[in-house]
Amino acid sequence: MKKWTDEFSYDLRNPSDEEQVLNSMQPHHSLSSLSITSFSGRKFPSWLGEPSFSSMVQVELSNCHQITSLPPLGRLKSLKKLSIKGSSRVKEVGVEFYEDDSCFSCLEMLEIVNMGKWKQWAWSNGLGEDSVVKFPKLHELRLHNCPKLVGKLPNFLPSLEKLVINNCPLLVELPKVLPSLTALSIRSCRGPILKSLINSTSLTSLKHLQIIECLELASLVDGEEELLPCSLEVLEVDMCPNLKELPSGLKDLKSLKDLRISQCRSLVSFPAGGLPHNLICLSLQNCGALESLPEGIVSHSKYSSDTSHLEKLRISGCKSLRSSSNGKFPDFLKTLEIHNWTTQLLNSLYYGLSHLTDLQIWNCPQLESFPGKELPIPSLISLKIAGCEALRSLSNHMQNLQSLQQLEIGNCPRLELFPEMGLRNPKHVSFEIHRCKNLKSLPNQMQSLTSLQSINMSDCGAAIECSIECLPPNLTMLSMGACLNLKQPMLEWGLHRLTSLRKLGIGSMKSSGDIISFPDDDGFLLPTSLTHLFIAGFKNLKSISMGIQKLTSLEKLEIWRCTKLQSFPAEGFPATLECLCIDNCPLLRDHCLKEKGGHYWPIISHIPRVVIRN
Repeated sequence: MKKWTDEFSYDLRNPSDEEQVLNSMQPHHSLSSLSITSFSGRKFPSWLGEPSFSSMVQVELSNCHQITSLPPLGRLKSLKKLSIKGSSRVKEVGVEFYEDDSCFSCLEMLEIVNMGKWKQWAWSNGLGEDSVVKFPKLHELRLHNCPKLVGKLPNFLPSLEKLVINNCPLLVELPKVLPSLTALSIRSCRGPILKSLINSTSLTSLKHLQIIECLELASLVDGEEELLPCSLEVLEVDMCPNLKELPSGLKDLKSLKDLRISQCRSLVSFPAGGLPHNLICLSLQNCGALESLPEGIVSHSKYSSDTSHLEKLRISGCKSLRSSSNGKFPDFLKTLEIHNWTTQLLNSLYYGLSHLTDLQIWNCPQLESFPGKELPIPSLISLKIAGCEALRSLSNHMQNLQSLQQLEIGNCPRLELFPEMGLRNPKHVSFEIHRCKNLKSLPNQMQSLTSLQSINMSDCGAAIECSIECLPPNLTMLSMGACLNLKQPMLEWGLHRLTSLRKLGIGSMKSSGDIISFPDDDGFLLPTSLTHLFIAGFKNLKSISMGIQKLTSLEKLEIWRCTKLQSFPAEGFPATLECLCIDNCPLLRDHCLKEKGGHYWPIISHIPRVVIRN
């Protein structure tokens, strides 16, 4: 492998000197990979592209801004990967790049990026279609930020599987022969190339179509029906602000499994007939004018929602969306993610959803209590509520969620209360709560949740207490940070009784403010089962005590932002310790560095991984 880089000052560079040096550096003919970056010469060396480099499989030419023409890389008969970036003075990629029709016979990936002046891709030598370079093994072609590139792409790309075109607005047509293409991404392009996509008859294998930031796009089918490839499995349309309609033949795309529409602010409705029944995932985001969901997504019958197989639904930022109060979601729905829903839309949660396993509720400003009534979702495993500023309580109806395993609540500043009877969910494994500053207590009877293994709390609580009486007995992970009003001394938490605890994180707690030495010398504060201990923001901590030796299973110790910490125990750390990380503990840093003659270096040098940083 040979690599030319820009690791020297531009002020000292001379184009002629660089040309001479690179030309004299002719590598061995067995070279397999070549990278030339920020070469300031005006032409590449004469040896680049010689057929004698029969083993060269990869070439990268990057940011060679003075170059005006490319070398004859088509002569490299074994070349598989070619990347050309930032050759900003190249205006034409001509037939001298190819040499003859047998060139690039092994090329599998071609990437051309940031070619600001490139106008013409002369892929034909002018002798007719039979002389066109065919790139017989090209699997992937990427064109990024070539704003002046005009005309057409090479016609015959029989093996191409992935095509990405980004900010090439003057391109007018896709290749005519693309029988193997499965993935196509078009971004920041204009109407002609989009029309060539719609009218193409060669995209018989296309499965994934992505259209992004095409400002002129008003319709996917230009008034015609069923012209999108019937093989499509994923269709993604994003940031097309003038898109007003989707094809009426959308419902007939029998292979379509995933449909994502986002930031299409002019889209008002879906075509009559709805979506394919085989659709599995539907995502609608930030379509502000959208007034209704597709037919069949919400049924107004007491019976099943037609025959929809939809399993995942995400609706976010569609502020004009309306729904009746008794709408029913598809029976097969397993994941539902909702953002900015009104109370009327939220009422849809209480109908159907018998197979739902994952429910996420984000930024619903009218939600004050949840669930508002009995929630018939017996299979729900994961519930996340975030950014609901009016939410004050979780109701006793939570107990009906008997399959619930994960509960996460975040950024609900008015939340005060959990259900009075606690969280009686026998399968509960994980509990997370963040940025709920008015929370008055943890849920009642948490000690009865014998399956609960993980509790993660941060920036919570007006007057929360923490003791062994309220913590589940089988916890394996406990993390508490920035719960500044938790005043109960850490010695009273009873952590040493949590005999299954393996990971403990404590950060910026009011109860840690009086701690000068940690842990206690006798080793009674923490359970010996710990393998990972993280502490942060102990503002008066001065020393790590010899009690750390009692943690005979400890593998990782992290200490962050303890600005007064200055000493380690003379006895050192447990022999099991594999990683020690000290971050922003300025009084300790130099004592731990070998090059500073730190007197703690001898007791930490045996630890496989030591990280000391400010």
